[in-house]
Amino acid sequence: MIIKLQQFLKRYSSKKNLFIGFGVILLVNLVLFPMFPKLFGLEILPNEILDLKFGYNSLEVQHIFDNLQEKGRFVYQLSTLFIDIPYLIFFIMLYY
Repeated sequence: MIIKLQQFLKRYSSKKNLFIGFGVILLVNLVLFPMFPKLFGLEILPNEILDLKFGYNSLEVQHIFDNLQEKGRFVYQLSTLFIDIPYLIFFIMLYY
């Protein structure tokens, strides 16, 4: 499995794909990530998102998710699925 992944990454790690990956990372950071909560009618401040905090404990996590309420937690799950995971793939392709 790891060998197949390594072969895939070597095959698609061209300069063209690196520029495309860098563009996608910029797009996600500058456009999609800030806009995603607003698509669902939420105003989530950046310091209230766990992804942007350097360190936190279980009480802070509980406090943040309580403040997000049900709709905010749903948006958080969607952002993980549709932003964080593709972002990770492009990030790996860029720096591999």
